Amino acid sequence: MAGARQEVLSKDRGSQPLWVWIMVLMAHGRRCVYCDERQSQTLEHEAPLAGRAGRDIWWNLVPACDRCNSWKHKRSAVEWARDMKLHHAHPKAGFARHALPPRVVEGISDRIAQVQREIRDPARRQWFEHHYGQRRTPRLRREKYEEVQRCDLIRRISVAAIGVVPPLREGICGTRLSLCR
Repeated sequence: MAGARQEVLSKDRGSQPLWVWIMVLMAHGRRCVYCDERQSQTLEHEAPLAGRAGRDIWWNLVPACDRCNSWKHKRSAVEWARDMKLHHAHPKAGFARHALPPRVVEGISDRIAQVQREIRDPARRQWFEHHYGQRRTPRLRREKYEEVQRCDLIRRISVAAIGVVPPLREGICGTRLSLCR
């Protein structure tokens, strides 16, 4: 049973639409939710697919840098933070091969909760789906990241021009940008 589950998850993994990629990578100021210093580069499953709770769905994704994504491996964020705390308390025991500084580890849970609130915001989700929902998802991660950079620029221009990113009203966009045509 576990082998069949793993096969299904591996086959479906990474098939997120472009709007989900952009929405998640734009969260937390485009920074990695774990180290809080590097720019987010990939979607990270907060609850790993290898575990029973893990799902390849937008509400289980957080922005991460490649380094933290690799270091976290198949652990949940809670397990990884616990291992790093044990590593700092008992460095010779080898609880974590790679560990972030203790002050960074302490904030992981709060940052994840903040990002999940941001991602679950219906108005925000609707904005990303409206602007990017019909677009083809690029195959290469570099191309996805270029879309994130473009989106960041558009959102900054909107905020600079009118002070906020215009919300959608009954499905009608207030940005009047080329994205919406």
